[in-house]
Amino acid sequence: MNKLFKALNYTFNNVDILELALTHPSKSEKNNQRLEFLGDAILELIISERLYNKYKDKDEGYLTDMKTRLVCRPALVRLAKHINIGQHLILEQSHEKTGGRNNAHNLEDAMEAVFAAIYIDGGFDNAKRVINQLYDSLPELENIVPENTKGILQEYAQANRLNLPEYILIKQEGPDHNSSFTVELKLDGKVVSKAKGKSIKEAERTAAALALENLGIKEND
Repeated sequence: MNKLFKALNYTFNNVDILELALTHPSKSEKNNQRLEFLGDAILELIISERLYNKYKDKDEGYLTDMKTRLVCRPALVRLAKHINIGQHLILEQSHEKTGGRNNAHNLEDAMEAVFAAIYIDGGFDNAKRVINQLYDSLPELENIVPENTKGILQEYAQANRLNLPEYILIKQEGPDHNSSFTVELKLDGKVVSKAKGKSIKEAERTAAALALENLGIKEND
């Protein structure tokens, strides 16, 4: 575990809580799922505060968009790989043989569970320090666009018998080689989000991510 301590820049007082955070449900009924639940909430709070302090002149929409990028699965998987969490996962052997150490869902859950474990072991200030240091080391995470947000939103609409999402281009700015596009998203005929991107597809994906955030739906629900 010393390599993981070094990567996190945190040494656990109680290694058992870290081992629990790394234990996949395939291995034991005592696993990391409850910690993942707590870690998700801790991460959202710390990232929200981070963005609030960093972008003092930005509005709520921008901050929500950026938070969605930083806490989505691709961002958490990138963090997990950065500190090599996969090699420390405690898995059932058959799950390991089928690629469990590199599975995006496993890495995301473990990363959030480790954040919760630090919070329980060392308190909020240590969790905040570790999370901020990790995000400082990967500034490119702010450029991530969450995956499959449009598909998830469409499934939500179908499951709830709503009219399908409509993506409307409302603004294009800048020269052809450096344009930005603003898209308005309507769900069941009501505007639920707006987003800007370097392409129409990027703006649509980000608008869908914002809509999911507003509806309280996680990308991996």
